[in-house]
Amino acid sequence: MSQSLQKLDPVLVCGSRKGQGLLVTFHALNEARSNPDMPSFGAIICGGHTGTDGEAFQWAMENEMPALVVPARWNKGEKGGGEGPIRNRKMVRLVWPKAVFAFSGGDGTHDMVKVARQCSIPVWRWMPFDERWELRNHE
Repeated sequence: MSQSLQKLDPVLVCGSRKGQGLLVTFHALNEARSNPDMPSFGAIICGGHTGTDGEAFQWAMENEMPALVVPARWNKGEKGGGEGPIRNRKMVRLVWPKAVFAFSGGDGTHDMVKVARQCSIPVWRWMPFDERWELRNHE
């Protein structure tokens, strides 16, 4: 699965567990898809949480785009915590994304952006007040 998905130039979408709001996420991903300055993509990778993950998955389904959902194993006793960061690294290992599209979020989003930067994967941040994407490879 991951090799065939890799051929589709996947991007990884991350953001808040509360989400951005379906209209915001749809608008932002439509903007990314139509913006010639941004990487073209044909698949979405996201975590299996509600919020931005779920919104990105819905966008992919509505646009008939393949999506890979990589949920974290949230039963903390099993590995002693840290399931979100473990999942973030797993998403990168499974299918090296062409870019990370990061919406506003918390610790998990911050960790995903950090992992992407450590791996030299371009990070595009959604700037909600300007309603545009910005390449942000450094904080």
